[in-house]
This record gives sequence, C-alpha cells and structure tokens, in this order.
Amino acid sequence: MTYEGHTAPEGRRKAIAVRGLFIILLAAWAGAPKARGQCAPLGTRAGLGETPKVQLLSISLANLSSSHASFDLRLGMRMPRALHLRGLQFSGLRINGLPVFARALPGDWQVPAGQLWSPAQPLRLRLYFRDWMAARSVQSLLAQQAAQVSGRVTFAVIPNFLLQVFVHQVPVAVDFSQTVPVSLPGPGNWWQAGASLLGSAASLLSENLPALEKQWDELSQWGAQLQRQAAPRLVFAYARFTLVHDGESDRFACHGLGWRIDAGRMLLPAELLQPWRYQPDLAAALKTHWAKLAAGSYHLWVWPEGARWRKPDGTLDRETAVALADTGMRLLAAPKPRQKVVYAPDPRGGNGAVRLHVLESRGPRGLALFRLPPNWAGAATLPPSLPASARLPADSSRIAVFRMPLDEGLDRFTPELLYLTAHANAQTIELTDPMDDSAWGSPLFSTAGLSGFLQGPNEGVPWARLGKFFTQAKQR
Repeated sequence: MTYEGHTAPEGRRKAIAVRGLFIILLAAWAGAPKARGQCAPLGTRAGLGETPKVQLLSISLANLSSSHASFDLRLGMRMPRALHLRGLQFSGLRINGLPVFARALPGDWQVPAGQLWSPAQPLRLRLYFRDWMAARSVQSLLAQQAAQVSGRVTFAVIPNFLLQVFVHQVPVAVDFSQTVPVSLPGPGNWWQAGASLLGSAASLLSENLPALEKQWDELSQWGAQLQRQAAPRLVFAYARFTLVHDGESDRFACHGLGWRIDAGRMLLPAELLQPWRYQPDLAAALKTHWAKLAAGSYHLWVWPEGARWRKPDGTLDRETAVALADTGMRLLAAPKPRQKVVYAPDPRGGNGAVRLHVLESRGPRGLALFRLPPNWAGAATLPPSLPASARLPADSSRIAVFRMPLDEGLDRFTPELLYLTAHANAQTIELTDPMDDSAWGSPLFSTAGLSGFLQGPNEGVPWARLGKFFTQAKQR
C-alpha cells in the first residue's frame, strides 16, 4: 500500500506526537502486526526536511553459477537529522538495467545526523540469468569491473514528534542510482566460501559453454512462449482511498497484477477491494472511529498489457484504464475471506490495544473475479491460454513469474518475466527467493503450465486448490 500524503492542522501536531509515542511503545511491547509487503505504506512526508542521501560504497562478486550471479552491496546513508531507523527494504533493484533481488535487512539503528552511516551487514543481490544475453551482460559487467546500480530503499523512521496519525512508523522511500566499481574475489576465497563457482567470467563462456547454451536456449524458448501467450493476459490494478479525521487527510494506494482467465473475466487479489480491512493499523483506526473512510474516495483502475498507466507528470492515466465504477466492469465473485484475530495499538492513545478481526489474503479466498467490458483491450485477439497444471512443482523446480517494474520513467505496463526456483506442498508454493511487491498477484508458471498465483513475497496458492473456484467462475 502506498502512503500518498498527510495533512494535519498545526495545532494538533504535538498531541499527535504524544499519542504516537504511546503507540510505538505498545507496538514494541505487544508485537503489533506489521503491514504486508505489497500493502506497506510508502510515504515521503516524514518531516525530515531534506531528502536522505544514499551512497553506494562498494559491490563485490560473491557467487557465480550457471543460473545466477550474487553480489554483496554495501551502501551508506546520510540523514538530515538524527533518527531511529527500523528495517531496510529494497524494490526495483537493477544492475546495468537487469533486475536483481534482495532480501530485506532487518534491524534497529540509531543514525547520527549528517554522518555517513552504513549497516554492518552487506546487501546480498541475486541476478538470475534469464537468457543468454543476460549472461553476456554479466560477463561484460565483470570484465569492465563497473556496475550501474539503481533502485529504491524504504525504511521506517521511529520519530519523536514526527508521527503520522494512521501509521505507528513513518515510512520513507529514497531512490538511488550510481556507478560502482565491482571487485572480484581471489581464487582462494571462491572455494573457501563453499559455493559452486565457475571461477571467473571467462569460465562462464568457455568451460561450461555447451551446457549453459543449452539451458539458456531452453529458457529463452519457454520465455518467448510465456511472453506470447501469458503477458497479454496480465493486467495492472491500482486501488486508492482516503481516511480522514478532524480535518486530517491521508491517502493510500495499493497495486497488484491480475490475470484475464478469458476475454471477459479477470482475477485480482481480493485485498484490492477493501485494503483497509487487511491492515491492522487502518482497521483499528476505523473500528475505534478514530478515522473514517472518506465518502467516494475508493477507486479501482485496471490497465491492460502495453497501456500507459502513468502520465509524464506522475498522475494516473485514467483514459487508458477501466474502472470498477464503469458500467462495463463489475465484481462477479469474491469468496468470503478468512479472518484472524490480531491486536493493534489503540490510535486514541493510552497504553491499550484494540482486538481486531482482519482479513487474510491467502489461498483461494484471496482472489476475486471481475467481469470486463465487452471487447476490452484486444479481447478478440487475446492469445490462447496456457494449460493449467494441477501437478505441483517439485523441489527446486524452475518457476516463471511476472513483475511490474515501477521504475521512474517506465510509464507503460510492460511486465518483466523472471525465472526463480520454488518448492511446493498441497497448500502453498514457496519461492526460494522473495519477490518485492511489484510481482504481487502474478500467475506462477512451471514448464507444465499455469501452476498458481503469487500472494506474498515468496508464497503462492497452487492451482490445484483453485479448481472449484474456477469451475464456478466459468459458469458465470
């Protein structure tokens, strides 16, 4: 969930701050649930004054195998004032234009003002070889020993008096882009690390060339098929709403991917319908009447593959979208989501907690079926769907997933295809490496066909659990 802005009368800021401090203390004591990655607030109004500066210090090759390259990135930050930071999350990461993945760095840090601060633990980046050209790009990167690294880092600020009303941690996002020298380890370090390494970029293209070429050729053919038959069936969905309290206004947004199961119907994450019922902080604000949903503020827009969703000025391009309010788009089916009991800080103050029933977005109940307008966005030329597979992926199976790059300047819905590994059981598909929120809702493909849908950073629901839902959906 994207936190888009907050306004509050000057006279109330001190009271808000005191109340917020109690909320922070209670959250630390009670273990208040955190927002899920794909719906985490992403505010830029943290009262910091100047924008924090990110400086990339070094990047070194940690592992090179036939499927991916791993790098250790050290970064530093300069804060305009002394701050208490909690957790570093990364999204939209790229090395020389190629998408890479990184787990979040957990921790709490006291960061001094104006000084270059760096977490002790490096950030491990993993770059998967999507095809032969991607591997050649890595070879070039290693040969030149320089990399252009870009992305976004998001961290929570635990403030003294800067707290917003609806979130007990103020999130801040900072974009960065910088060319960094790449250091290569000596031969002894490679084997001491116990990794299955090829030794150098030259080995990648010589010693194992026949086997690698065959593997990448197979991936390229599979990827080309997915780009032809699956990508045109993807949609990009964006929901927005506003909460208000005594003249204060906060606007939030969620985004995710959806799947056109046929020319007239699509599946979306059900959370996009009522996102405030899935996040404990917002649910507590509404239950206690601390805030209310602004009348008419909820909107849901959907764009087809290839459409421009964002204008050059950063506003949404609604002319290319279909909206839930339109007569041609309507909700067909949404199974009642499961609920779970959680405790969240009471936004009214004090040291109490609010007992809540929040919705879960896992499993078949985490999906919703919509009717699309007739002949919407090339419905007549929609490619045949790939076969659905009830067979679960085996351990370490190759899984293909799409993501929506949200990089600055990429204003068209052009989904990227990435190859990961996964294992599964009867209830879930688990990715070996977590995805950022740009892949939320993506279908998951194995070589046998459509295997499920991504519902969390590294968790998806298998197709085998959706049989009854889709049988009913096709009859509507």
